[in-house]
Amino acid sequence: MIPRWRAFDDTMRLDELSHHRGRSIVKEWSRRSSDALKSRSLAWKAYGTLGHATDLVGAAFLMDYSDAIVVDAARFILDNPSPDIPRNVAWAVVGGQGVDDVTQTCATNETLYARVRQLKRRTRRQPRDAIRWMDLARIYVVLGQSHSASRCVAIATGLAPNNRFILRSACRFWLRFDNPDRAHDLLRRAPMTREDPWLVAAELALADLSGQQSRMLRRARKMLEERRWHPMHLSELSAEVGTMEANAGNMKKAKKRFRDAVIAPTDNTVAQISWLIQKKNEQLHDINIEMSHAIKNAFEARARMEYGSGRWRKAIEEIKKWNADEPFARQPCMMGSHIAAVALEDYSECKKLADIGLRSNSNNFTLLNNLAFAYLKMNQMAQATILLKKIRKKKLNEREEVVFLATSGLCAYRSDNAEAGRVLYEEAISRIKKQIDSGHDNDYYKTAFALGVMNWVAEEGEMNMEPNRELLARAKNMLRHSRDPIAAVVATKIDHLSR
Repeated sequence: MIPRWRAFDDTMRLDELSHHRGRSIVKEWSRRSSDALKSRSLAWKAYGTLGHATDLVGAAFLMDYSDAIVVDAARFILDNPSPDIPRNVAWAVVGGQGVDDVTQTCATNETLYARVRQLKRRTRRQPRDAIRWMDLARIYVVLGQSHSASRCVAIATGLAPNNRFILRSACRFWLRFDNPDRAHDLLRRAPMTREDPWLVAAELALADLSGQQSRMLRRARKMLEERRWHPMHLSELSAEVGTMEANAGNMKKAKKRFRDAVIAPTDNTVAQISWLIQKKNEQLHDINIEMSHAIKNAFEARARMEYGSGRWRKAIEEIKKWNADEPFARQPCMMGSHIAAVALEDYSECKKLADIGLRSNSNNFTLLNNLAFAYLKMNQMAQATILLKKIRKKKLNEREEVVFLATSGLCAYRSDNAEAGRVLYEEAISRIKKQIDSGHDNDYYKTAFALGVMNWVAEEGEMNMEPNRELLARAKNMLRHSRDPIAAVVATKIDHLSR
């Protein structure tokens, strides 16, 4: 399964860095009694040394206890040179007490650059702190600074080549830049991979994305059958093996794996299964993922569930949280801007979401196109024209080309060039129809056909032209068996245009 990439303290709070047989890699500290915690607090106040701060913070972390004195000690650890484990524990303690947390809100560039400066100071003081290098890489990716991020990732993986957090984060980095081969090679070569179910789950997914056959599948199945690990630590592995079974048509085996995966699921597990249920809804309808509302950071899963139920505003609320959790990812803002434009006709919201996504993905076609579409609908022609010119047409695939043609047709209409608009829309719809007749991506192309026809007829209507009811009827017919919930919205709009 494709790993999440969060800041270290967030990842640790979600318990994704614990030992896969149940003991935390940070919680190697011995458990102390409350009396011992009190004595450590008094010692820290009396002496104020790094040793006393470390002793207090470690004991408090184990007992899930925090107060102003503990936070003060944790900040002292972070502000002074200290070993990795105490620093990591201190980060977890202050992380819940108001430290700059860029994953909880859509951070401004000013906030992000302040975080960069903070992390750079820490890497200068502790140049062998792989975790801080990886956190710094993540902020650089959010800011769209890929070269700086790449250098940080190289340093982190060099310092900690067998660390779960570092390996999973590095894999997500290389995937972000469309290099699944490098991500897979990194995991394949790491000795720790075959011993850790979290890493095996990632290796299976990356092998598939790279078009390679994983050598870990037998190992994965053995891990799942042995059940020597807590269900949470097998959750993503079970979901990934289940996905492989589902894609191979072995639905009975897939359901077994998915039921095991949701015993103690991660947010990533629930998101994966939620996506598969939408894709194969009639075959996986009995897999219960309702618990996503109780799982921390399950924003993607909840967004997909709200989308599947047609609750568009709620879907956008969850998408914004998903984007804040993974601010470098393309998918949240692509999905959100699409919902805002098509389902809600809220072009201001579409603009906001597309703008947010473009900060980290400045050349992403879908985000540029959706933003241009929003500007066109708001009659802001200059901004739309600039964006359409920015799109690198030579790099577009067939799906993107037909969408670009349709948006260019809308731009022509809004520029009082109806003749050019008709030509562009006709070409887009003709090419979409050809793809449908060839059986390629039917649901996607059928929705694209209906949207293209709907927008074209709407523009003709603005010129007081009679609607092409025959074409509208064909468009609506395309949507009859679509599994995309947004198809119902489009069908209703087509009905309105036909009157």
